Amino acid sequence: MNKNVPLFLTLLAIVIASCYSCSQERAYPQELVMADSAYMAGNYRLADALLDESSKKIDWESEEDANYFQLVNLEKLFVSSSLTDDNFSMIDSLCRYYVGSNEMDKYAKAVFYAGEVYRKASNYPAALDCYLKARDIAETMNNTTLFYLISRNIGDLYFEQRMFDECIPYYKTYNELATANNDTLRMAYGADRMGRVYTIKSVIDSTIYFYERSIYLAERCHREDLLKPYAISYLCDIYIQTEQFDKALEIMPHDELNDANWAYWHYGQHHLDSAAYYFKKTLGRFKWQGEVEVLRNLALLERERGNISTSLDYYDQLAAAQDSLRAQQRTEETQRIEAQYNFSRIQQQRDELEQYSQKMKQSLSLLGLGIIILLLATLILWRMYVEKKRSSLFIQQRLEQEKEVLEEQGRERQRENSERLAALEQQLEQARQQHDSQASERLADEARLLKARNESIEAFQQRKESLLRELYSQAYCRRLKADETSVEKKLTEEEWDDLAQRLDDIYLGLTERLRRLGDLSKTELRICYLLKLGVKPIDIAAILDKTRSAITQARKRMYRKLTGTSGTAEDFDALLQEL
Repeated sequence: MNKNVPLFLTLLAIVIASCYSCSQERAYPQELVMADSAYMAGNYRLADALLDESSKKIDWESEEDANYFQLVNLEKLFVSSSLTDDNFSMIDSLCRYYVGSNEMDKYAKAVFYAGEVYRKASNYPAALDCYLKARDIAETMNNTTLFYLISRNIGDLYFEQRMFDECIPYYKTYNELATANNDTLRMAYGADRMGRVYTIKSVIDSTIYFYERSIYLAERCHREDLLKPYAISYLCDIYIQTEQFDKALEIMPHDELNDANWAYWHYGQHHLDSAAYYFKKTLGRFKWQGEVEVLRNLALLERERGNISTSLDYYDQLAAAQDSLRAQQRTEETQRIEAQYNFSRIQQQRDELEQYSQKMKQSLSLLGLGIIILLLATLILWRMYVEKKRSSLFIQQRLEQEKEVLEEQGRERQRENSERLAALEQQLEQARQQHDSQASERLADEARLLKARNESIEAFQQRKESLLRELYSQAYCRRLKADETSVEKKLTEEEWDDLAQRLDDIYLGLTERLRRLGDLSKTELRICYLLKLGVKPIDIAAILDKTRSAITQARKRMYRKLTGTSGTAEDFDALLQEL
């Protein structure tokens, strides 16, 4: 059913356009039309100049001119990767304006830009829906340039989610269409994306070929600034990984973009001092995931250089960085939920305005126009319902992925520590046989540190199980879980405080995480605690002196607070169990 929605919307818009729009396309200011064409052709400097010139000649009293200027200005922001959620209100307004016009190419662009904003907010289902809708329209109107531009971005969307098998066909389509149209700039982008494809496939020769071709094409169209520095950086990275150090040295510039490459290049040459220097230069430049990798390399380098104390310091920083990485992932999830809430709020405001406008027009509209408006309203409501379901599913998937990542990181750290411990024990035995007391002492210290870390990880897992057993053994917990209705189940303030503290210990600060996601009251928090224990809603109502319907409404209200979308009480229960 969902796959037919974009096609249905397209056909419906075409019917409206054919019935109520004039057959001749409106004449816009020449500079504005030329700016639009220049952006699509990749001549960005000319396009910027034309757009500035057109702003002086536009009839701002004309809704058509003003909206078209805003659409081309959004095109400028897209080209410079400057589209943000601040532009969503304008994009949404243009989508609504052009959906009922005979200018479906402009509608397709507006929908495409909406997809870009959704993608930057990590709302990938909504982004993909917009991309596919815009691509269907571009294909119907035979707008090849827009079609292959959308294909590239769909590939990027899948690539960002590490869904590599899905991104490859879109990258290939983009590259083939750019080549067929002899579009040098887009051919350069296409070669860059094909470099990604063959990197995914681990075909080194083809990867190198396409990155070199991307550099060559960028130079031909005199837009080296767009791709060349990044393509060179990727190419050097591949040369270093394949130990082709001489080739990397021939093309690798000394700039911030390549500091990490220089670090790995020197490491590959066993220039430990230089490698450490460049790794230290990159500290603080990357997100926490990159910071973790740099700290791990620095810890290993300092150990190889014999700086055991410094190495241990880096290992401590590495542990802190890994904790920060997990905290960042939780923060990004919160920001994504907030962004989705903002989009939903804007969408709701626009829907209310449109409903009011439609009511005002009903008295003057023909019966046929009224039917079409009703169909459009129905379609909008249906799409809102679908988006809400997709948003709920996406939130649950992200929470489950975060949980799996945290568990896998714990297991991975244990495996790495165990492997390193085995190697250290072999080195320790060799040092003892060689009567190297200094090396023996150093290796013994490292071995004790690794054992302590493994024991700490195991202790945390065992401690969680122990804490759960202790919680369920508490007298008040046994009362809450009892089936007999005669048992007094209400808790004292001291028991509530004890229950909150124990749940925070078991679920890593549950109370604070709930408060960050939504401003929950004391009663709402207590409902969450009882649900975490598995207490039935009907029993929760008795414990808190509430009606069962009040508990149901509270769970729905908390789901909206935490996610920004409407949901059932059961949706909230499922979401809570993931926290």
